[in-house]
Amino acid sequence: MLSGKQTFYLVDEEETQGKGANSVVSMVYHYLMYYGHGETNGKFHFDNCSGQNKNNVIADSVNKFSRNGHNISQLVKDMEKPVIFSDWKKYLQQYFKTQKHINTYNHFTVDSTKPGYVVCKESCDSVPITVNLLEKNTIISTSTMPNTLTPNGLDAAIQWYLYEQIREFCYNDANKDVICPKTTIVKTEVDFTSDVDTNKHKCPSRKQYLLN
Repeated sequence: MLSGKQTFYLVDEEETQGKGANSVVSMVYHYLMYYGHGETNGKFHFDNCSGQNKNNVIADSVNKFSRNGHNISQLVKDMEKPVIFSDWKKYLQQYFKTQKHINTYNHFTVDSTKPGYVVCKESCDSVPITVNLLEKNTIISTSTMPNTLTPNGLDAAIQWYLYEQIREFCYNDANKDVICPKTTIVKTEVDFTSDVDTNKHKCPSRKQYLLN
């Protein structure tokens, strides 16, 4: 950015919606809404994680919102403007078609004067291919937003782990009930033998602590 500022999004595990397209688009949308300054020409670089970034939801979201004056300047670090995770995937499917062979392309260009059209290139010096992703006879609504996704929250076993193993390390006693509160779920009703990580990562040491 010309401002010389770099923004990082740190998402609490309790609020996360995973690493899919909905999360990526929600954070990009938030940045443009609250940190943008009315830019009319933008360049976005995503890493090459095809399952997360290089997909139709990303392309469609840029296509829908590439309008002049859409970005409104907001105060940085405005705590009253939280990041809202929305179901962009389902929302955009009603307006756009799926782009075939999207993983073969690395450069995408959209123009606000040509809604629905995406110029695709395999590399920076490749011959561009233009495709129309807009569904036939579709009028994009500019007054509606996708449904908000409700966070799944922390697994009961993780809540007990934080309360029993992490709470003591909170230097500020006032923060203990915010960061590591005691869960209302009875411990005897929690299954500590199953994989408690929502991303299916094994955590044997965590479970061992819980079982002791």
